[in-house]
Amino acid sequence: MIEHLRFLWESLTLAGIFDILFVAAVLYLFFNLFRRTRALYLLLTILVLVFLLLVANRLRFTTLSWLISTWWQVWVIALLVIFQADLRRAVGQLGQAGFFRVVFQGDQRMVYEIVQAGKQLLRRRIGALIIIERDDNLESFIREGHGTIINSDLSNELLVTIFSKKTPLHDGAVIVRRNRIVAAGCILPLANRPRLKPKLGTRHLAALGMSEESDAVAVVVSEERKTLSVAVTGKITQNVDVDTLGELLDLYITRPKR
Repeated sequence: MIEHLRFLWESLTLAGIFDILFVAAVLYLFFNLFRRTRALYLLLTILVLVFLLLVANRLRFTTLSWLISTWWQVWVIALLVIFQADLRRAVGQLGQAGFFRVVFQGDQRMVYEIVQAGKQLLRRRIGALIIIERDDNLESFIREGHGTIINSDLSNELLVTIFSKKTPLHDGAVIVRRNRIVAAGCILPLANRPRLKPKLGTRHLAALGMSEESDAVAVVVSEERKTLSVAVTGKITQNVDVDTLGELLDLYITRPKR
């Protein structure tokens, strides 16, 4: 084993080092692209199949090697069919945003407008779901959620107007990007958590679902309970007051991520 490692080290060239670094960077970028979708399991399964094929060839497991080699294309096609929705969403993010998009962390104005909107919505007992885009592009959720494009400057007055019960877009979610309201009336995927379904309403489950499938921050206003909630990275903080909402948004949006 030591002799093999020594041979690899002595035969390693500068071009080989760059080759390894390039492959590592590509794998890292693909992992970042797929890590919040079920399509990650597709990639991992393919990698496992490749690994098994290499091991089978190395150990001369003729039957296993024949099985993987013969059915390789069938297995890959079957996996692509199973994970097509998640794969499409991940590739959509790549096409819309790319890896080299400038990272936007938000600013104090965004926090102020959303906090003020939350305060007014609570006072008027109006339900709302506000999704704040961070690194992950949410264009696919707008498209698949049949959202109505707004593309207007963010303001608390406009948020309150959109969620007022007499407007046609009040039932869906608003998606905010770079101090702009991109879309409204978006129907979002719900978190699949049987234990929480009796306790949480549709807006809360949609907020959790978005926080599971992206790095977005979701703000929920409940008209029944007259409470505020914030969901991020698959976790939800309920029953926060207006001041705490501002602190959480400041933490998740305006401060650089570590």
